[in-house]
Amino acid sequence: MEGYVYNDTIEWPPGARISGRCSFLWSGFCDWCVSRRIGAAAILSISLLHHIVQENPEVGLRLAERLAGRLYESREWIADIALKKVSARLASFLVRLLETEGMVDREGVGIRTRYTHEQLAAMIGARRVAVSRAMGELRSLGAVEVKGRRVYLRDEDVLRRAAEITDPDV
Repeated sequence: MEGYVYNDTIEWPPGARISGRCSFLWSGFCDWCVSRRIGAAAILSISLLHHIVQENPEVGLRLAERLAGRLYESREWIADIALKKVSARLASFLVRLLETEGMVDREGVGIRTRYTHEQLAAMIGARRVAVSRAMGELRSLGAVEVKGRRVYLRDEDVLRRAAEITDPDV
């Protein structure tokens, strides 16, 4: 199944992790799992999740906080898709990726994951060719540089300004 999947982790009890995967596109697809070590997970039924939350309300509060945050992000993202041109959506998405997946190496500040233009296009609701053009625009503005399929930040102010441009036709 294709879609955008967000992963989230909450520790409970100490040493255990409760992780959630909620699809951005499909309602009704949501599972919760417990992992006592990285790479090992078990799917929880909703009744077991209810039991865990009843036993430790802190888990429920943290879960609610994370889901509320995801809802807010989704609202912003829907507004981006409706109101922004592809280049602005891409710039906005790159800003978010730099905030969540940012890393520093000898080339500078970049996005850890090496995304293809096809992957970026799927994530921002555009076609690959439009993303390739938009990436070219961002490169020519001096906002980003691509080396080995990894995107590096060159001018944060320029990238953030590019992310604010709305589509005048909307």
